[in-house]
Amino acid sequence: MPTRLFDFLSYQLKQRPLDRALNTKYNGEWKSTSTAEYASSADLMSAAFLNLKIKPQDKIAMISSNNRSEWCIVDVGILQAGAVNVPIFSQLVKMIMNIY
Repeated sequence: MPTRLFDFLSYQLKQRPLDRALNTKYNGEWKSTSTAEYASSADLMSAAFLNLKIKPQDKIAMISSNNRSEWCIVDVGILQAGAVNVPIFSQLVKMIMNIY
């Protein structure tokens, strides 16, 4: 049984993998990501963070302008690496950039 948020992905992969776990519209067309692709991509992300010497409790800021599958993949990768995701609202960045 899952005990951490990112455990739900591996649990789903073992128990009931989906062909369409994540869906995002790109240029008017929907693209689906399977549970296996989602887990594999998240594992690659966490391996990359660890390779960059990210340590437990390090903070990683993530900016996304849309509701995208990549957000979920990066989020799980951050959590698996033991880091903390600090999502930043993209409109805030635009507001700050307009000030300076």
